[in-house]
Parts: sequence; structure tokens; C-alpha cells
Amino acid sequence: MEKNEELIKEIKKALKNEEVSKKLYNDASNKINNQEVSDFFSSLAQDEESHVKYLSKYLKYVDKDTDIFDLMFDLKKNYFASKELFDRSFVKNLTKTKDMLIAIQKATEQEKKAIDYYSNCSSLENNPELIEFFDIMKKWEQGHLESILELFEQMDGNEFSYELDDF
Repeated sequence: MEKNEELIKEIKKALKNEEVSKKLYNDASNKINNQEVSDFFSSLAQDEESHVKYLSKYLKYVDKDTDIFDLMFDLKKNYFASKELFDRSFVKNLTKTKDMLIAIQKATEQEKKAIDYYSNCSSLENNPELIEFFDIMKKWEQGHLESILELFEQMDGNEFSYELDDF
């Protein structure tokens, strides 16, 4: 398989993964009763929609084998603008609920999967622009993961057992 064809295949796979993440975060936002936590997951869903947008644009660039300077500029600008996802002050006295815990666990798994995926894409690439693109996407996902883990760590409440399928 030609290199561009392989890259196109990988980008399409990434697009599917980002859509899964977006749906997960929208579902969590709709299911969680705490407005601030719901807004947090809604913000993550919007970020994932941005990822879909960039990957879709990127796919067009790769398919046509053209320069990606404008796309990279826009990607970097939006990555840095989205680094602070939420005001962390609201999490200090949250009570853990089953829905929040399940959403956080699923979100953590999805973000780890995305980080691994973009790391792998970057390591397989030789083009410096492509490496940078995948590295930024990876860092963006790492920011999501850090925010999700911080939300979990700062919540108060008792631990209890639950099944991921309950969500």
C-alpha cells in the first residue's frame, strides 16, 4: 500500500475514534445531573468536534499532497486556546455519582486510546509537518486526560462498585 493511502486509512480511523469520543462526551453531558460537570463534558465534546474538523481538513491535504501550513497554524492556535477546559474551582466539593464515575472511566480509556493512537501515527511518519500534526493532536488528548483525571481526583464521596455497561 502506498504511503499516502496508508496515511489516509489511518486518518479515517482517527476520525471514527474522535466521533466515538464526541458521542461519549455528549452522552455524559446529557446524563449527568450536575450542571458544571455536564458543561465540562459538553466542552470536551466540542473539542472532539474540533478534532474531527482538523482531521477532515487534514485528510483533504494528504489526499491532494499539498502544503499544510495554514492548517497547522489554525490547529496550533486552537490547541493553545483550548488548553484550559474548565474552571477547576467547581470540583472541590462534588460528590461522586455512579454516572460521573462511569463517564470518567470511559473518558479516561478513550483519551488513553487516542494518545496511544496519535503517538503511533507520529512514530510511523517521516514528514516533519505530519509528525508535528500528530504530536499536537496527542498533546490535545493529553490535556483532556489530565483534566478528566483532575476532575476525578478532586471529587469527594465514597467509592462503590459499578459496571461500565450501566452508563
